[in-house]
Amino acid sequence: MTIEQKIINALKDIGLPVVPEPYTGDALEYLTFSYDLFGSLFAEGKPGTILYDISLHHYAPFNSNPGATRIKICTALSAAGFAWPSITNASDNEGQHWVFEFPGRE
Repeated sequence: MTIEQKIINALKDIGLPVVPEPYTGDALEYLTFSYDLFGSLFAEGKPGTILYDISLHHYAPFNSNPGATRIKICTALSAAGFAWPSITNASDNEGQHWVFEFPGRE
């Protein structure tokens, strides 16, 4: 299973669209994600493990209260084997934007 599939599977029951960036749909509330990857545990010049720095973005309109959704996201990620994420409020004049950051591994 790819890291993309693992993220999507973990969040499919949240009830929001979940896609790699960029989101091109018309939902007002949705999740996108991106990641950086790097090798670890090198031997003979090759990585023994691939690690990921994952950023999940939750976009919502100003008039919504996504607090319960944030907890559902964290719980779903943890249940799928990811670390509990840190959450940063990156909202701007366009709407609410919550950034969840967490590591992953392949």
